[in-house]
Amino acid sequence: MTANLYKPEYLTSRVQQALKCINTTQAPVFLTGNAGTGKTTFLKNLAAHTHKRFIVVAPTGIAALNAGGTTIHSQFLLPFGTFAPNREALPDPFSSGNHYNQHILTRKHPLNSHRKKILRSIDLLVIDEVSMLRADLLDAIDYRLRAARQSYHQPFGGVQVLFIGDLYQLPPVVKREDEALLKSWYPTPWFFEAQCLQRTGMLYIELDKIFRQQDEDFIRILNNLRHNRATTEDYDHLNLHYRPELEINEVKETITLTTHNQQADIINQLALEDLPGKLHRFPARVNGDFPEGMFPVPQILQLKIGCQVMFVKNDPDKKAYFNGRLATVTDISDDGVEVRMHDDGSSLTVTSQTWENKKYEVDSETQEVSEKISGSFEQLPIKLAWAITIHKSQGLTFDKAIIDPGRAFADGQVYVALSRLRSLDGLLLKTRIHQGVVSTDKRIVHFSESRHNPEKLEQDLVKKQTEFAGQQMVSAYDLEPLLKACEPKSLQQENEVPLLIPDFFKKISTEVASQLKTSDRFREQLIQLLHTGEKTQLMERLEKGQSYFSELLWSWLEQVFTMGLTLGSSKGSKTLLRFADEIDHHIMVKISEMERLPRILLSVLDKMELDKVGFEKLEEARIQKRLQLIEKIKSSTQPVEKKSKKKSLKSGSGKAGSYERSIRLFKEGRSIQEIAEERQLVEGTIESHLYRGVSEGKLILNDWISEELQHLYHEKVGKVDPSVSLTELYTITEGRLSYSMLRALKDFLN
Repeated sequence: MTANLYKPEYLTSRVQQALKCINTTQAPVFLTGNAGTGKTTFLKNLAAHTHKRFIVVAPTGIAALNAGGTTIHSQFLLPFGTFAPNREALPDPFSSGNHYNQHILTRKHPLNSHRKKILRSIDLLVIDEVSMLRADLLDAIDYRLRAARQSYHQPFGGVQVLFIGDLYQLPPVVKREDEALLKSWYPTPWFFEAQCLQRTGMLYIELDKIFRQQDEDFIRILNNLRHNRATTEDYDHLNLHYRPELEINEVKETITLTTHNQQADIINQLALEDLPGKLHRFPARVNGDFPEGMFPVPQILQLKIGCQVMFVKNDPDKKAYFNGRLATVTDISDDGVEVRMHDDGSSLTVTSQTWENKKYEVDSETQEVSEKISGSFEQLPIKLAWAITIHKSQGLTFDKAIIDPGRAFADGQVYVALSRLRSLDGLLLKTRIHQGVVSTDKRIVHFSESRHNPEKLEQDLVKKQTEFAGQQMVSAYDLEPLLKACEPKSLQQENEVPLLIPDFFKKISTEVASQLKTSDRFREQLIQLLHTGEKTQLMERLEKGQSYFSELLWSWLEQVFTMGLTLGSSKGSKTLLRFADEIDHHIMVKISEMERLPRILLSVLDKMELDKVGFEKLEEARIQKRLQLIEKIKSSTQPVEKKSKKKSLKSGSGKAGSYERSIRLFKEGRSIQEIAEERQLVEGTIESHLYRGVSEGKLILNDWISEELQHLYHEKVGKVDPSVSLTELYTITEGRLSYSMLRALKDFLN
């Protein structure tokens, strides 16, 4: 979609190279670069430039909120503490304390079906703010992915990982009680020391065009500080901006960057208390799951007229403000808080904005990964900003700032603070900068300088692309994961479930097993044709194989749907339906892999750009075929339902078509959830019935989709190209409209 695409000036050769590494290889990629080189912009635009299905995670709640993802610990269900990358019992010195390993993860913190399905559905895992990611945490992620995907021989279970961040900024945190165990496994805590990366390596891409600063002298000084090469002249140049405390205290409308949270809090609180006038309190509205550690501003915001504030969010509508813009409060009334911007003097009435805590789920209707809003935080998008910590200033840009380098305690702090400024003209130093307070970990300098080799990257890329083609072939036609899904251990207790149902699973299992040798031979043929360069024969063989296996997979899926419908609410149905859903998901993943493979191979063999639109059309066609198959089975099969006499009279004789029955119940005032429960169907199926009712004139659109949701659709989608896929519309409307609703509104408008 045009709104998400890069502006030409940001689509540099390095950015294009990074996109090529992501789209045409499976290798881990580390995207780094100086402050202000566009790493955040790359992440924000990634969805518009890749065909891969991905999720975004970050080490902390605030980092996850800013990245539009979720935290590593919540996504992978990891306990807080230190991970030992083995399965054996921990040595005696570490037997107590918050330490865990593979065995403990499997036994005490198992992933549920929901989380496993998400990890099986993705091609790419994006980890933002990677400077804070510890090596042991990355090894824990690697283990989780291998286990969830039942692919222990592939790094990260076959998922590509994109690391985004700058190691020259703030380092990972290691608590004193964790140091001993961590050192027994890793030379340093940095993420690149993880054992999973020692075996695989990664592609290193450093963005080199700086957008924040234009002053060449300032850029040179920042680079010298970054690489421990600063000269006496550089320090002298910076110290020209030192100002005595009395002079600093007279400076107005300027933010102070501090090293500690307590410093920033004291500065802000004292400045607020010094202002005359009434103190106004603005409580936030917290709904659902929104942890306190993710609060972007105080839950109770305290303001006075005259206080200095900073916006902490981009204006989603009028672009009147952006994250990091400074202002002064000029009025407080029932209409909102009025502020005057520091940069241009313009006035604006600030109203509440909403932050959303998003989680990933697999949509039951489509079996595709989607985002779900699990909680929200509503508050004015501002906070007191006479001071802010250097840590919280990462990603922000200031025209002017006061910096106290004498209090720096961690590598990279002074560099991060200075790099927030557009130019040296805006620098005010509370203390002079001495060489002792500006330092970068020598191991980071060595790692970065040894990996940064653009010429070698091009050579590595060609090799990784060929490997990627082979990996995709092997994965797409590997039926082992599906076979394992058809053999759940719980189903061995046949006394708890109808005898017919385990026989069904055995039948599917037998059919899948009978195709293993065929799929293995087919993969060997494809690999041989790839290595001999027989492109024409390869694509012809692939077309025939896809047709054969695709027909099998859809036939198995039809059997799964039929079994689910005939099961109804009989004894043991919940357990069996859960296993059927697992098989359903495995089959849909396999169908998707097979369908996508020819396009991926052609992009690698012909060195062509991947057509994202083509992949979206495949996805939409696959979803449509799935829904049609469900509808076909629904119309020919009645579920076994236990009804009371009263319910039978209310619901009718059951002779009406499946979808007509859902419409009738809906018109009687039943909710979609109630209809689904009564009919033992998923809610997505009921919605597909309502969609058909609208399309055939048997149901009024407004009776199904509220005016509020229709307004949301018009607001978000009104100016979007009509050819945009339902998947993109689902993202645009923030997951608040189901696929069936989107299809109905799209058809109605057309």
